[in-house]
Amino acid sequence: MARRASIKRMTLDALVELRTKITQELAHRTKELQKQMERIASHVGIGERIGGSGRHNPLKGKSVPVTHRGPEPGQEWRGRGQHPRWLAAFVKQGHSADEYLVNKPTAANAKKPVKRSRRKRGKAKKAKA
Repeated sequence: MARRASIKRMTLDALVELRTKITQELAHRTKELQKQMERIASHVGIGERIGGSGRHNPLKGKSVPVTHRGPEPGQEWRGRGQHPRWLAAFVKQGHSADEYLVNKPTAANAKKPVKRSRRKRGKAKKAKA
């Protein structure tokens, strides 16, 4: 078995050449491992989600209608996340966030309570007893 040369004794040109060989070998092995992972994923049925958690938010990419609109152009909020600065400033001044609702609830479009039938109520009482 041949004895390997010590890195401390190698010339600069030899070190540079060794580094290029190492980077080429690492790139080759990375490609091989990626091919193996793709083959395994195709057998398991993972598809393109390699490296991810496998979870997908069903709301991702969906557009939500504007719920609040401010007095100036461009002041819109879709009701997700924290209140925007303009709405927080108005609330701090004493206004209500409901003042800036786009579709304000009225008596005509307010949700009415759902009535339960007597049959269901009767069964619910019997189930509790």
